[in-house]
Amino acid sequence: MLLLVPWSFTGGFALRIYRYYPWSPHRPEVEIRTFRGQIIAMALLDAYAEHKILTTFDPTEHSRRMAVMVSIPDETAERLLKALSALGNLNPRVLRRKIFEELTEEVTLEKLEQALSIQKLIDG
Repeated sequence: MLLLVPWSFTGGFALRIYRYYPWSPHRPEVEIRTFRGQIIAMALLDAYAEHKILTTFDPTEHSRRMAVMVSIPDETAERLLKALSALGNLNPRVLRRKIFEELTEEVTLEKLEQALSIQKLIDG
């Protein structure tokens, strides 16, 4: 299970993705702050979700937030988290490139992994 939590901060908005375990500390696995990155992440999570449930989440025990609980098979969730983590760490200028612009129109996990691999090769 993954929890998608919209988060506001001084510089704008972020999409935080938590791995949901009731007994574990609440630290986000992924935080995506760019608009294009959030669009790609939401499209991927929507495509691979088996079930979605609107819920609330209280990560700090004093700040209840709206969240979406997404059920995704474990193997796919691991690949998604790895790819989305890399996406969240990209420089916003990189996301303006044509390859990521095309991803917002038709995104798959394989296409995202390929685009991230190409970017990694370019960056060295």
